[in-house]
Amino acid sequence: MPTRNQTVPDIKAVEQFLWDSHLSLFYVLFIMYTDDPIFVVVGARRAIRALQVWRQLTNDLRLIMAIPEKRVLGSWALWIGAIIVAPLGIVAIPRHKLMRAASVIQHLLDYGCPFHVYRSLCGLLEHFRAINLQRKHVMHGLYEPHQRNANNQFGPEAKVNCTTLMKKQLQRWLRLIFHSGGVDVLAAVDADSYRPPSSIHVVMDSDACHGDADPSGMGEFPRQGSTQ
Repeated sequence: MPTRNQTVPDIKAVEQFLWDSHLSLFYVLFIMYTDDPIFVVVGARRAIRALQVWRQLTNDLRLIMAIPEKRVLGSWALWIGAIIVAPLGIVAIPRHKLMRAASVIQHLLDYGCPFHVYRSLCGLLEHFRAINLQRKHVMHGLYEPHQRNANNQFGPEAKVNCTTLMKKQLQRWLRLIFHSGGVDVLAAVDADSYRPPSSIHVVMDSDACHGDADPSGMGEFPRQGSTQ
């Protein structure tokens, strides 16, 4: 906090000073944070142009790029641990994560596992729950070992054995893993605001003109309407 003899500097004056002193680049480095950038473009030429602009920007700012394994080019991208297919409106959990979770759950049900492995499993299931939009009740009872180990009295190598409720919940998760490994974007839309398009019925009539009927139409010509 400034004292009575100190004044708070004007941010606009600081910006102008940095600009006049050709220090704006360093100023940007202090106020901007970038992580997991995603670009969506249409067409090969725009994609090439986007890559050129991004590369020029990272070179100018002297940013260190991610390792090649984390670079993705195409109609989908792996972001925050999920596969996002924008053209299809689908978010999916990578297969290796699903298989890893299923393997740990099955081993836990059969033999138990160390607490640090179980703690990691719970974090992975919470990640899945955020993707397949499951409610909190699917994790009910699974944090009981955390409560027992709250004071770290057993340590990360303490063995976790399933209670009856934990077995029920983990078996439920096995079914969820193999049947709900993703979600479509319509799940984020309010059901009341989304209405599927109504069907159109085309009636072929060979009778005379139905001038008094609604809708009216000439015989032997198709007319659009709905059947009663």
